[in-house]
Amino acid sequence: MRKFPLAFGAAITAALLACSKPEAIKPCPRPGILGIAADMDIKRPGGTDDITDLAFTAEMVAVELTCVHKEDFVDNIVSITMAAERGPAGRTGSPIVSYFVAIVEKASQRILDKQVFTGVIPIAPDERRGVAVEEWGQTIVLPGKDRVGRDYEVLVGFNLSPEQLDKARRQRGD
Repeated sequence: MRKFPLAFGAAITAALLACSKPEAIKPCPRPGILGIAADMDIKRPGGTDDITDLAFTAEMVAVELTCVHKEDFVDNIVSITMAAERGPAGRTGSPIVSYFVAIVEKASQRILDKQVFTGVIPIAPDERRGVAVEEWGQTIVLPGKDRVGRDYEVLVGFNLSPEQLDKARRQRGD
């Protein structure tokens, strides 16, 4: 067996790789935050709409997605960043929030899957604001060879109560 200098071996490997056909990179689903569900107020139990009853405000800060295309599906890792801030009634503790991750077919805007999760946005006792990052794996089954990740969206948002949703619609003018 002949031994070659490491640099020579690296050069041969690079030349062989340059000759091989690169596989086309397929785009991932587009991640997004559903605007009407991007933030919410959390009242103290039994609280009213008065500002003094506001325990926390929470907001969806960012959603990122990485994916790997397989033969007939796309594996995704969804990373959601949420933040919360104490209100006048939130002197202690951390808010528990309910949020969703939905897969939407872009062409029809049809929701293919929606899962609801619960998380805590930790706020240290001596802090006013806290941040949490939640990560979830999910798979989108592709119904044909012509389908790719870009044909779908992954939308996230807070799971609002009917009252919170009505308030958000009023604020947006919907």
